[in-house]
Amino acid sequence: MMHDFVQAGIDARGAVVPRKYDILGGMDLLADDVAVVGSSSILLNAGNGPRIDAHRTVVRFNRAQLDGFVSDVGSKTDLLYVAETIIPEKAEAYRRNFATMDCPILTKLDNVDFLVEHGVDPARCYFHKDFEEFVRKRCFSIINRMIDKRYKHKRPPRSGITILSLLLGPKLPEKPVDIYGIEVEDIQQKGWKTHFFARSSAHTYQHLGWHCPPELEFEVLNAMADQGAIRINR
Repeated sequence: MMHDFVQAGIDARGAVVPRKYDILGGMDLLADDVAVVGSSSILLNAGNGPRIDAHRTVVRFNRAQLDGFVSDVGSKTDLLYVAETIIPEKAEAYRRNFATMDCPILTKLDNVDFLVEHGVDPARCYFHKDFEEFVRKRCFSIINRMIDKRYKHKRPPRSGITILSLLLGPKLPEKPVDIYGIEVEDIQQKGWKTHFFARSSAHTYQHLGWHCPPELEFEVLNAMADQGAIRINR
């Protein structure tokens, strides 16, 4: 879970090394109310920006774009979860984010060098030594223990369920985590575009080869809502 991520440091040779196990500077992510914000176009024109920013802690994913969408997505970020590998084609989008988000970053070790090279303080970076293994094998088991289910698939879930498993751990929270911009039903039939970041027209359903089927994710998220682990905001 969260304590599996270690803070990055740079040794005398310039190599990335684990620095200390301070669990995000002692941040208690579930001390009060938390919003987990995805990048779905269901956020657009809903005007939830002020509601999102009113949460004590706001968690976002990957290349989530704020500029130009603040009224719908908010402007606050307390934790950024970067699950994808940062490749040159995505670098500019990340550079824009780092200029506006001064928060801890959960990611894989392979991304830390890029972050540091682009001016991110290594003390803001937290990495998991077995990131791929965690995402592939542990997310569903954590969710299953929390809501007493038996979900499994050979491919892992997307970032929404992954970060929820990290935040919540195996126990139900005292207060549900609010989620925004994460689909819990098939929206393709409504003709919507999924990702709003960078005004992209790409649909996440085109990029699910590495992930489990979206129908399974919908079922998991709705089961979590039924058990009171999360609250779905539309």
